[in-house]
Amino acid sequence: MNLLDIAFKSLKRQKLKKLFLVIALILGSSTVISLFTFVNTQSRKIETQFDEYGANIIITPKTDHLSLSYGGIHVGGITTNLKELKISNIVKIKDIPNKKNIRSVSPKIIGIAELNYLNAQHAILIVGVDFEEEIKIKSWWEITGRYPEKKNEIIIGADAAEKLKLHNNSMVRISNKEFLISGILKTTGSRDDSIILGDFETVSTLLNKQNDVTMVEVSALCSDCPIDEIIRQIRTVLPEADVKGVKQIMQQKMNTVNQFKKFSISITIIIIMIGIILVFTSMIGAVIERKHEIGIFRAIGFKQRHIMTIIMTESLIISMIAAALGIIIGLIISYYILPGFTDIEQSMVAFTPLMYVVAAVSVIFISLISTIYPAFKAAKVDPVKTMNSL
Repeated sequence: MNLLDIAFKSLKRQKLKKLFLVIALILGSSTVISLFTFVNTQSRKIETQFDEYGANIIITPKTDHLSLSYGGIHVGGITTNLKELKISNIVKIKDIPNKKNIRSVSPKIIGIAELNYLNAQHAILIVGVDFEEEIKIKSWWEITGRYPEKKNEIIIGADAAEKLKLHNNSMVRISNKEFLISGILKTTGSRDDSIILGDFETVSTLLNKQNDVTMVEVSALCSDCPIDEIIRQIRTVLPEADVKGVKQIMQQKMNTVNQFKKFSISITIIIIMIGIILVFTSMIGAVIERKHEIGIFRAIGFKQRHIMTIIMTESLIISMIAAALGIIIGLIISYYILPGFTDIEQSMVAFTPLMYVVAAVSVIFISLISTIYPAFKAAKVDPVKTMNSL
């Protein structure tokens, strides 16, 4: 009979007591796994939202402008020293040091145009965009029809289409030029609902504003993007522009996740401390109960290291079983239970293999560390005193 067989037989004799220890370790490890899976999933979800959130840096011409508005009511304003933005300067944005963090740069030209349809004239806001870049920023857009593929094709917001009684494939005249409505933008709840969007170059020519840019929307915000530094770099290459960041909403969400992450770490530390205490008290209690058995082992020739090996092997077996079952139960909770109590979908659950490895190693490490003193105490049992007490 080797030391491993002795350890297994000992566990079988104490299976009820060891079962409670295994259950405690399983509950601890599965709770930690579930907490961190939830945190990682929420972080990944927010990172995706960061990329889909749209324009988070707005670039406009720099002006000495005093806005006269209060409570959402715009009274007017004074604009002086307007510095025009030029399309030739906008390309400099893609050459800044943090260009790898920039997802999309969408310049816009904006103006008022006369739209003629069914012998009626209407003044409407028209926006020229680079549709390839604009779609990257406005990833939530839904179109009835299709996006423009030709220079003379446009899309129109839902509100404008309803008020002007326009529909897909309608032919309209804008400033003496014929355009085909290739798609209608479904309601977004934004100003896009009341405008016409066309090709940037075509609209620039239509408004007689070739090479001018009214504003630029930049998508650059992700969870690890140095957004303030990107803004500073853009201001450096575009001194004639007013560059502002729009990040408050997503920043608040990320702050919430970070707070929950700190909470999860605190819970993990508490669980670790409880685990250490449980393993320690369980193993020290087992040593005291088996004092006579250990004394007999010592009397028949078992060395101190053999006794320590038996006790440590028992702890290793318990921790390995608890780690394996803890991971399985943690995965079940994360994949099937958490989505039912949160806004997380099953497909969004972030599985991190490294986290499961760390969790398993941590359970085993905690168990072994907590067993060192009980094993040492068992090894110090005096066989002579033990035999005399029989």
